[in-house]
Amino acid sequence: MRRLVVRCPICHTQKNEIVDDELLRLRKTIERGIVIIKISKGRVCEHPIYLEIDRNFSIRDTYSQERLSNLPKEQYPHILELKAY
Repeated sequence: MRRLVVRCPICHTQKNEIVDDELLRLRKTIERGIVIIKISKGRVCEHPIYLEIDRNFSIRDTYSQERLSNLPKEQYPHILELKAY
């Protein structure tokens, strides 16, 4: 398990989130080693948050729903949802 400090790109609320081992294994199989993880609304704040995470488990960027919908689907075909703990 890994802990990430998640910050909402809209309201800037911060919270620690735990990422499970299943996501750690899946990110190794994804091309480019970058994965988008969805954090459902209500977990950090009232907005859904999308995290771009690299192979070293660093958060490269955070996206709102609107900003993510403007990205080409080919760029990020895999969006994984963070499970609740």
